[in-house]
Amino acid sequence: MPPIYILGAGPAGLAAAYTLTQQGQTVVVVERESQVGGLAKSIEYQGFILDLGPHRFYTKIPPVLKLWNEVLGTEQVTVSRLTRIYYSGKYFSYPLKALEVLFALGIVENIRIFFSYLAAKLLPNRHPENFSEWVTAKFGKRLFEIFFEAYTEKLWGISCTEISAEWAAQRIKGLSLLKALRTAFLGSDGKVKSLIDQFQFPRLGSGQLYDKISDYLLEKNQEILLNTEVVRVYEHNSRVTKLTLRNRHTGVESTVGCSAVISSVPLNTLVEQMILPPPVSKSYHWRDRSSFATQFSFI
Repeated sequence: MPPIYILGAGPAGLAAAYTLTQQGQTVVVVERESQVGGLAKSIEYQGFILDLGPHRFYTKIPPVLKLWNEVLGTEQVTVSRLTRIYYSGKYFSYPLKALEVLFALGIVENIRIFFSYLAAKLLPNRHPENFSEWVTAKFGKRLFEIFFEAYTEKLWGISCTEISAEWAAQRIKGLSLLKALRTAFLGSDGKVKSLIDQFQFPRLGSGQLYDKISDYLLEKNQEILLNTEVVRVYEHNSRVTKLTLRNRHTGVESTVGCSAVISSVPLNTLVEQMILPPPVSKSYHWRDRSSFATQFSFI
């Protein structure tokens, strides 16, 4: 039987490959970059190991925790969180410390924050449509302007009005101004993932987890194709039957058979690579397109 092809060697793709390998399945991982790990990989620079982006290893999901512990073993350390916000020439601890904010911002700014929060609660926006409206409804307009707006727009490169309210609710799940103040005075109870003080982390950076999964797959004679991209997806009766792959260095293309495909690449990229794209009609929405894709791939 042909192997299961896994598109993308980021956290999702490698976790799928690791789990299927444990179940005795034959897999081939396809990654367009020269290194596994996706946006969570680590890179070496002038003798230092640097994470590509900021990451924390924290979960309440037992299967995820089990996978981390199996792969990393003793190669984990406990890290004390140090996160700070730079505003108006000063550094503020995050989670916010009440006395620090009180003295650093001054009485006038604190009064503005209080009345802004009070206004948001007295005249609530019950149906926020974007990140800006969601955070303002939750914390008040002034706190949004100070601690959320510039940071979010610098990080994601788009206006807060272009980010959905659903995304905000997921990223800041369970956090409120009262909980933030309670944490500032009494410490974190660990129930809000945005406020945890300590977390486990791979000793050599986040990429160590994905490098070790890669080593495990190779030890089990599984194939990892780096510098390789998918240029065509062939499907029949809503099942992927073949893939055309291209080596990014040589430009050589090859078409391979597969028993199944698991895709962790962006959904729009996957749809664009299909030989017969899904039909488009006035009633055809993104949700329908997602359903079409997941008929033959698990995302």
